[in-house]
Amino acid sequence: MIHATPPSAGLRPTYIFEPELFAAILNGTYDLNGGSELSADKLKEAVESTERLVKQAEAAFAVMPVDVPEFDHFTPAAWLIRNPKVLDAKTGAVPKTLDRAQTIFEAYNKLLWGCCEAQARLVAGPGCLCVLRQPPRRAFELVASP
Repeated sequence: MIHATPPSAGLRPTYIFEPELFAAILNGTYDLNGGSELSADKLKEAVESTERLVKQAEAAFAVMPVDVPEFDHFTPAAWLIRNPKVLDAKTGAVPKTLDRAQTIFEAYNKLLWGCCEAQARLVAGPGCLCVLRQPPRRAFELVASP
């Protein structure tokens, strides 16, 4: 899982998926229903010592009936790619998850591209990634320093 806040900052990590949405993705992925169906509460109860959803899922699947497939990290991601309509909901956990993902990607983009943004008009020197930001057929505006 990608942290919105680095654990080294001493702050509580925030994860991309809301627990309710993560549970719904797992239910859809593994066709869980009835007594095997997961919820945010069931994930938390599986291992209360962590807020990491993947660790909670691993613990929940460890006690599932033998006819339930084994949990892995790839299968839910592959299911979500094939079922993107899950992310179309306008209420509940989906908007929160999408807002959080957008915030995370904006922060990463700023780290990647913001390194020399203020200097981009002055110099696009060697190793500067700002040139990659420019749309095709658009040249940098170089300003001579006094």
